Amino acid sequence: MLFVIAGPSCVGKSYAIGEIVHNFRARTVVPFTTRLPRDGEAEGVHYHFRSEQELRRLSAAFTNGYWVQPFGVDWYGYTSAVDAAAHDHDNVFIIHAYSEIALRIRERYPDSVLVLLDFERSLIGEARIRERFAESPDKIEERLKHAEHERAVSEHFHVIKDDDELRITDKLRRYIEEKVRYLAPRIYQAGPLSDTQLLRLIESNRSGFHLKYAPGQQNVSGWTIDLTLSNRLYIPTGRFFRRIRRLFRRPLDLARIDDVKMQRHFVERRVSTTKGFVLLSDEFVLASSNEELTIPSDMAGLVTGRSSYSRLGISVEFSQNILQPGHQDVVALQIKNNLPFDVVIYPDSRIAQVALFRLTGPSSAPYSQNRQPKYLGSNRDIRSRIFADEFFVKKRETAQRGGLADALDIAQISVAVISLLFAIITGFTINLWLAPIFGILTIVSVGTLVSLFVANIFRRRGSR
Repeated sequence: MLFVIAGPSCVGKSYAIGEIVHNFRARTVVPFTTRLPRDGEAEGVHYHFRSEQELRRLSAAFTNGYWVQPFGVDWYGYTSAVDAAAHDHDNVFIIHAYSEIALRIRERYPDSVLVLLDFERSLIGEARIRERFAESPDKIEERLKHAEHERAVSEHFHVIKDDDELRITDKLRRYIEEKVRYLAPRIYQAGPLSDTQLLRLIESNRSGFHLKYAPGQQNVSGWTIDLTLSNRLYIPTGRFFRRIRRLFRRPLDLARIDDVKMQRHFVERRVSTTKGFVLLSDEFVLASSNEELTIPSDMAGLVTGRSSYSRLGISVEFSQNILQPGHQDVVALQIKNNLPFDVVIYPDSRIAQVALFRLTGPSSAPYSQNRQPKYLGSNRDIRSRIFADEFFVKKRETAQRGGLADALDIAQISVAVISLLFAIITGFTINLWLAPIFGILTIVSVGTLVSLFVANIFRRRGSR
């Protein structure tokens, strides 16, 4: 898209274009002129300074390109490089030109956007012109007449007014960003994105970012995007009587776990959006957002729970709150009820939010291009795949089968069976000599069972 900026002298056209090109991924075309350089102007940066003879030869006697003599002596204008910029629909081009050239470009390329920068107060503009051209009264009158000439055709332009160069530059940047939907910063312009930048990022087709919203949802505010809770939860087994059963359960050994065991420990459950899900006190569940995010290689995300939930004592994320460059999936959420009572949570409610950051440069290894991404393309199954880590793969390969844990478990089960058998025999025997013997054996076996039980408790506690 081509933006052509016109306006009176000293309004800040060159400064605004320079700032936008320097800080954002916009391009420009350097104009030509036959006048001499002013102090601070550089060849190929502000203008291409050429003699009239050179320009005549370059432009075929000013028939090729766009040329004008606004003050009757020096020539200003562009070669056919402007045509190439107008045909380039993948990049943003911004140039400054006199109104005659701008209207000529618009006549040939109706999609080009014309902008007129002007002073809010004409007295300020006049004072600046008199200050810049103080050594030449003729030029002052010349520039003042030209300012009126530019304003006379303002109905063909989008007009932006301000007396301050910084503010008029910012207004121009915001207008350009509004027209192109998203004006990407240069790679060294890092930091969080505001709500207006987020909205334009979402609407843009050229940014590399993609967000798939839940139906009827689009919540952007401040500098974050709200995320809603999916109806797909993964609940650790043993929810009921968990405090009693904790004494009997073996710990989850990360060196022995695999995909099958992970599915057994975290069972998938679909939750009704009307009834919700009862999150028990001190309970942890895995969940995910309805929204799917695609993050380009030069951006990253930061996920956090909404304040309304944290004030209730409900955690939504733990240490895993960073979305890597190249993320292309739903957002995993780890929800825990820290309250002393149960809470009902509902799918489709706004439970988390994500902030996006522009990096100082693109990542060399975006997550979606990783050779072995653990969670990419997992069909929204956000259960841990820690068993795929190289460390635990090697652990499983070298882990010894059996060991003290298995021996204690087998001994405990065996002694429990023997104790039960001795108790049954003691209860049913009628022999006066055998009854005390089996009674003693029952007491010994029960004592052994208790000892093994206590030993297993201490072993589990030591392995946590």
